[in-house]
Amino acid sequence: MLVIWELEENWDFPVLELVILGAIFSILNQPIIFLDFDGRCRNLTSSIGIVSIFLIFNVGALFSRSFAGSFSKGEMQTLLSYPLKRSNVLAAKFLTNLLILFTVYATVFSLNIPLLALSPLEPMVYVSMMSILVQVIFLSTSATTLSLLIKNEVISVLTVILLFFGLESITGKDKYLSFSGRHELVFGYFEYLTRGIIPEVAFQEVVIALLFPLSLSMFLLVVSLLYFNYIMEID
Repeated sequence: MLVIWELEENWDFPVLELVILGAIFSILNQPIIFLDFDGRCRNLTSSIGIVSIFLIFNVGALFSRSFAGSFSKGEMQTLLSYPLKRSNVLAAKFLTNLLILFTVYATVFSLNIPLLALSPLEPMVYVSMMSILVQVIFLSTSATTLSLLIKNEVISVLTVILLFFGLESITGKDKYLSFSGRHELVFGYFEYLTRGIIPEVAFQEVVIALLFPLSLSMFLLVVSLLYFNYIMEID
């Protein structure tokens, strides 16, 4: 019931259609830079910068609408008037939005396989999808926490978008702080493992690049759950 409620309230027309359109534009509307046979998979990285921007806008709008917007519209009060656990409500809203958003981007990204004439078993496609998934999780948990704290849809949208767009702009391609930097690091490591393309990337750096956003995401998710369950007052 909670998943259906979330789909009806947060993914009604034209939200899903706009997300799909944004994914198609950000992922597929990019130039093919590497033309040689062995380097075609490097074209998968050409769209990461614009994908990062679209993900920030998508997550900022969707999660702020789902959480902060539900307070201003009275939807959260209606939901919690039923015999439902707050943790179940939070989990349903969070997982529904996260899974749909990632499914859209992963599906569109997989279209690179025929468009770039790659093998369906090309590991770098799935490495890129894994990198996008980590970023979606990081942005989603951050947006959830901010939306619960702010409880105002418009302010939440602006806060999430400006915060993470600013972070990406300031950090550039820092290998730990920016999505573009983390993606290049992870992509380069697995490209070296599968193709022997240098420079070699240290395993420890890749572990940090993946664990940093995942650890912070886990922390923020626990904070959100504790705050929503035991501290937040629903007017």
